Amino acid sequence: QMCIRDRCEKCVGEGQEAKKDYFELLNQVNENVVHHYHKCNRCGMEPIWGPRFVCKVCENFDLCESCVDVNIDSEEKFHDVTHDMEVVEVPLVTHGLPAHAVKCIKCYQKPIIGTLFICSVCDNYAFCQNCYFKLPLTSFTNVRGHKAYHRMEILLEPVSNEKKEYKCGICEVTPIKGIRYKCLNCFDFNLCEQCYLNRDNARPLLSLIHI
Repeated sequence: QMCIRDRCEKCVGEGQEAKKDYFELLNQVNENVVHHYHKCNRCGMEPIWGPRFVCKVCENFDLCESCVDVNIDSEEKFHDVTHDMEVVEVPLVTHGLPAHAVKCIKCYQKPIIGTLFICSVCDNYAFCQNCYFKLPLTSFTNVRGHKAYHRMEILLEPVSNEKKEYKCGICEVTPIKGIRYKCLNCFDFNLCEQCYLNRDNARPLLSLIHI
């Protein structure tokens, strides 16, 4: 019989329960954070707010905290409770790597993190580094009009031929005029000057991880 309860570190393991029966949360932030580009596989929440639970067995399987609780508490399980789950409290999208605002046509990752492989002829024919080197050469032909003789370019840094309009992450004004404040932790999270100066009043909507 599984149940949902919170325990402090001192009380974990008392009685018949074992430490492995609990998810360890380090409380690295004091409020909910946003995991951009991650979607809960049960309820469809995107982005995921709060801790993100990643299955170590299933491929690309994420759950929000509420759905983890539902799976434990319900009789009909939608995910195997014996699978090891990793708890991600603080989202780190790029880890200092470049983020390209395009989608990989194989794994659908967006943004593509790291090196981008893109066709110089076709529109939106792009691969992340992982998919590009895993696919056989025959996979690059006759897909969406792509031909084998098309030249593939390697982009190490994001480029854009258009002037991008930035949206404020709090008031959602578009475009941001005047001074723009960009988060160093997140991909494409910006604030206008007024919201930046009043950011303390925006919590808990604004996470502490934004710097």
